[in-house]
Amino acid sequence: MAVLRNIFFIIIFFSFLSGPLLPSGKKIRVIAEKANIYFEADKNSPIVETVEKGTILTLQETGKVKKIWLHVYFASEESGMTISGYILDSLVERLFVVTKIVTIKGEDEETYYKHINTALNNKPQLTVDDGADLVWWYLCLQYRLLDVVDAV
Repeated sequence: MAVLRNIFFIIIFFSFLSGPLLPSGKKIRVIAEKANIYFEADKNSPIVETVEKGTILTLQETGKVKKIWLHVYFASEESGMTISGYILDSLVERLFVVTKIVTIKGEDEETYYKHINTALNNKPQLTVDDGADLVWWYLCLQYRLLDVVDAV
């Protein structure tokens, strides 16, 4: 029983360590000629490594740190090790589509349907619609099912 418990803890331990080692995060590319990777999200922090333009980095977290920093990791060409640190957001470009989420509560009916039209005009790839209003409105617009569509 003790052996199984030890194996379980070893698996859990290595699963936490494997996060920065596995290339499953979102990728970004350095667009500046040279960019510093800092130990902490602060320009006064020690520089971990300087990378060249075109270097591909992986986001450790999808959100920004202190509004202008991204937490990244990458395979260092100098040491051959996986290194993590912080880079300024302005020095990189995203190699993935940024998802925009919009929620609004408590609007009148006319504004509500204007917002649905705006959402449909943006040609969303994914929607979450608990009452199927978006789907219903889309079908009405596509197939002219109701005269109400022309009124809005």
